[in-house]
Amino acid sequence: TTVSLGYAKGWDDVKRNGSPDFSEDVDREQYRLSLSQVLTKKLIVAINYENVTEEGFLNNPYRSVRYADANVPRGFSFEPELYPNTRTSTALGVRMRYFLPYRAALEGEYRFFTDTWDVEAHTAAISYIHPVGEWTFKGKLRYYDQTGAHFYCDLFARSEETNFRGRDKELSELTSYTLMLQAAYEFISDDGTKAWGFVKRAKVTASLNVLSVDY
Repeated sequence: TTVSLGYAKGWDDVKRNGSPDFSEDVDREQYRLSLSQVLTKKLIVAINYENVTEEGFLNNPYRSVRYADANVPRGFSFEPELYPNTRTSTALGVRMRYFLPYRAALEGEYRFFTDTWDVEAHTAAISYIHPVGEWTFKGKLRYYDQTGAHFYCDLFARSEETNFRGRDKELSELTSYTLMLQAAYEFISDDGTKAWGFVKRAKVTASLNVLSVDY
């Protein structure tokens, strides 16, 4: 059994190009807890918990939202985004790896995410890892689905329609699929037979990711 704890704190200064007087702050705190357990000689399971709190200027200083405006020919105008100044998110994930007799492995994972902006997300993935000599090949299929933030809208009915307003598509309702193919070649192995001085292990990796997103 392996237990890991983590804590991180960050302080960000938000600026806006072309506006020397614009200056905002963002403070972040992150807590992490991980538990890894060997269940059998072929199966290992890890559970991860993460909590993040953010406070300050959390939106993009350059992004605007659209609202319906009958006074202009195009039918809509723009105004700056306005996000809540606090956000707390929680994520819980589990990952399992099963080792096959011929040095290959199957890996499955699931992650649940929720925050105070009403974003709720589910992530599921399955991977297959297959070594051949100095080569290691990996294929991974990932599914992701989330609800939208409560203040997201592509077109608001009027200016300042709601207390908070956002048009970042990453905060909208979305579903995505990712296919990843990867090949790695280890040209210096850790058995010491091909060491380059103090370099005991080295490899080169190439990967192809195909991503489909439905916003």
